[in-house]
Amino acid sequence: MTTGAGGEVWAAIDGQDWQRTGRLSLQGVGRRLEHAAPPADLSAVRALDLSGNRLSTVPSWLSALTRLEALDLAGNRLDRVDVDLPHGLHTLNLSENRLRSVPEVVGRLRELRWLDLGHNSLEHLEHLAWLRALQVLILTRNRLHSLDGLPASDLRRLNAAGNGLRRLWSGDRRLTALRFVDLAWNDLTTEALAPLAHSPLSRLHLDGNRLRELPPWLPTRVLDVLTVTGDHGELKSRADVLGGVVTGDAVLRELKSLSRSTSEPGERNFDAPERRFEFTLAMTTQESVTEVVNLYYTGHRGVDATLTLSDRTTIAMDRLTPHATLDLVHRHQAPGAPASLRLGPVPVTRDGPSLALATEALARVPSITLMPSPGLAPPVDVRRVPPERVVDVMVARRPPDGTEAVVTLGRGETLVPSTAYVLQVSIGPRRDGTIVVNAASLRVELLEPSSEGWWFDVVVSSADVALDADAACAGRLFVPFDGPGWVCPCAPERPHECRPEDRRPAHEVPFQTHVGTGVSELRCTVYHRGSVVQSLHVVLPVGVPDGEHLGLHAEVDYALAEDLARAAELPQRRVAVLTNDSGSGTHTIVVKGVGQPAVQTHISESGAAQLLQALRQKLTLITLGEDGRKSQYDTDNAAGPGHFRQALQGLARLGSQLWTAAVRTHGDREALRGALRGSSVIQVSRVTSSVFPWSAVYDIARTLDGAWVPCGLLDELGLLNEHPDRCPYETTHEMNTLCPFGFWGIRHQIEEPASVLSGTLPTVIPMPAGPRLATVRSLNLETGLSAQHLEDLQSALGGTFSLLDCDSRDDLLDALRAPLPLVYFYSHGRVGVVEDTSLTVPYLELGQHERFSPGDLDAWAQGERWQPQTWRDVPPLIFLNGCNTAELTPERLVSFVEDFAGMYASGVIGTEISVHQHVAGEIARRFLSYLIQPGATVGGSLRKARLDMLAKGNLAGLAYTAFCSADLELVPA
Repeated sequence: MTTGAGGEVWAAIDGQDWQRTGRLSLQGVGRRLEHAAPPADLSAVRALDLSGNRLSTVPSWLSALTRLEALDLAGNRLDRVDVDLPHGLHTLNLSENRLRSVPEVVGRLRELRWLDLGHNSLEHLEHLAWLRALQVLILTRNRLHSLDGLPASDLRRLNAAGNGLRRLWSGDRRLTALRFVDLAWNDLTTEALAPLAHSPLSRLHLDGNRLRELPPWLPTRVLDVLTVTGDHGELKSRADVLGGVVTGDAVLRELKSLSRSTSEPGERNFDAPERRFEFTLAMTTQESVTEVVNLYYTGHRGVDATLTLSDRTTIAMDRLTPHATLDLVHRHQAPGAPASLRLGPVPVTRDGPSLALATEALARVPSITLMPSPGLAPPVDVRRVPPERVVDVMVARRPPDGTEAVVTLGRGETLVPSTAYVLQVSIGPRRDGTIVVNAASLRVELLEPSSEGWWFDVVVSSADVALDADAACAGRLFVPFDGPGWVCPCAPERPHECRPEDRRPAHEVPFQTHVGTGVSELRCTVYHRGSVVQSLHVVLPVGVPDGEHLGLHAEVDYALAEDLARAAELPQRRVAVLTNDSGSGTHTIVVKGVGQPAVQTHISESGAAQLLQALRQKLTLITLGEDGRKSQYDTDNAAGPGHFRQALQGLARLGSQLWTAAVRTHGDREALRGALRGSSVIQVSRVTSSVFPWSAVYDIARTLDGAWVPCGLLDELGLLNEHPDRCPYETTHEMNTLCPFGFWGIRHQIEEPASVLSGTLPTVIPMPAGPRLATVRSLNLETGLSAQHLEDLQSALGGTFSLLDCDSRDDLLDALRAPLPLVYFYSHGRVGVVEDTSLTVPYLELGQHERFSPGDLDAWAQGERWQPQTWRDVPPLIFLNGCNTAELTPERLVSFVEDFAGMYASGVIGTEISVHQHVAGEIARRFLSYLIQPGATVGGSLRKARLDMLAKGNLAGLAYTAFCSADLELVPA
């Protein structure tokens, strides 16, 4: 089996005893599994969980797992299954995907016994007829109107609740083994139930159908477990006489009785219209909890319901998927222990949704009882919302004798020169003494399920104070489901072995102020699964008189999730890079590999400027020559062999210098090289005005003046058209090897998202029906090239998108009034003077010398000529393809990125340097043609475009930067 997934997958594999048990969970590790196999031989695995990974295609490597018996693909984005699955599968879970039909490959699984296709969009059944071994079939929450196509098998359990069934199946088919049937919440009449007359039923659920009476053939033994709730019709049958039907009226009477018996003197009567009543279903077995959860998501989703499990795990059920909730139940509900489902507070009426859920649950599920919440203690604590928890930062003074830090400094105070302090970072209830001015709440109910809670990494960096290096680079906080977080020595992804008395409430980083006075700065960054979540800027006034500064304080100034609880929405990243300016005139670069201590480097302002200028000049020289205007490529945008090798050498020399400047020690470089084997996504978080060309980093070891050792790939560039994850000649690489895959931008996807202080970093662009791409262009570009580019672009889009040509500000404004997933600026980038001032600002040239800046969007919104809600609903990707101009530097471009992000755009594609019009057009065409494919992402599409250009010896693709999530994709609305 090939390698190529990532360190995130390694971590999941390494933490499980799968070689002994045969069971392996790769739940929630991300989409990297789609195209690359895990870095281990999994041929012995018998049960594999790939749920919750946002997969849009089934990994092809699954077909090699010939011993696999159970496969869980629930909670992904699958609209098809076009990979042959192992024929020995007994259990297959495809629930909570986007399937519109039963995949043909499923029909070839002749040994399949258990199949879950629930919560999809199936409209009819096919390919199931040959599943003769099938015993359990789950079809809940689809769009089925009949069950024609069921297998003539030994089917024993059938759950088709929550469809639109009007009939069952036609013909004389008899399912003679069928015992358990759930047909609740359909559109069935008494007559439509006739096909069940020949089945040996022992349990039948018909809640929420159009039944006027029960069929006369229904055996008496079924009546004890028959449920007919929802009051769709008035039943007149022997079931009423025998007491086999539980009605809402009976439950309502019981609630009224319980309320009166537990009410306090002077309380209002239960029947008063203002009364809002909470009640609880108490459950005593894991099986009853599971069944109630299934009931909720099948027929009652949206009811205000809070599930509390035996270990006090609290779940707001309307915020999680069925699969995520059941996963928590299986992990945290002890056998034989009590659990509770609290409903309300809502008005309880005969037709109320909470009452309907309670009625159906009491009718169906054994071992549950009804009890009101007011006046009666529930079996366990059912608090819906835990106390607010935030990221807190505090500063305490370390006494000279080295004892525990006890003197906490308040916000606004001043520090003393040459003095020892400790920075305390915690996640929990807001603490007295916090210096954070804009702390965000941690809403735990939004986090993905975990075995016990969630781990966050903490990194502290500063060029202004002396930090304890070990504590600054390797902090870790555990946050449980409820209560404050803590620091402990336990390993992530393993059960806690620490005792409560051994846990510390905060991660502490000792530091010492310098001798002089002034304002020092420090940065505290919080990571989750390798991705930056929030970064706090800490201001430390040292010896500065009161009144001359704002005093000690911290603020969140960079975030990819406004709420730490939304960190789970961010895809896992193997390496994250953070760049930060400091008040002392230096750049701090923090490189953090998942599961590794952070690496910190400080570069002087002048040193950084010199390196950035040299890299950009070299890239410009390679692509546009000495004058910065003439393309160095032929009419097909290809380079001659001599030019390509010379260009590659020059850029690799500078890229190697950036690598050694960012990662200073041999040990750190080796660790990062190990983390970055194969292709991965590198996240760059920028809290600085400088933009580093991270695509040009070259990490193959090199001596300063060493002779280059050409990689075999240089003679076979055509191999790059296959978009390999790694160099085909990687095993031959040695010191001083010259290979395109030494560049981060060729081997990896690099994302550089702008700060998101509202919501979370977008990863999806909803694509409305008949989507359009606005092409906003300058009329001062070369006319022939422009016309050909638009023609090529429309051809590449293949009818998926229609082009909306905009060659003026008015055209652009008209276009933006409708939802646009993509906005493409094919124009000049300029810098101009604001009228009657000496101030210069960047702008894009449209039409005939018309100017447009992102500030214009805000003005249009204020003038009610454009509605920002349009971009909230469909946050577009903005492609700034600035042609033939060097005026719009990356630092100037950043203002566009931040302003567009502030107006709810999902991201921006921009360039490091000026790009020739002909080259820019081809790169854009290739990128967009890949992006519109199902399941394609921005990061993957941009990398493919780079490799296509590189196959012709063209390095211009390295000039493009994705200021957005690499996982951003177009998804049909």
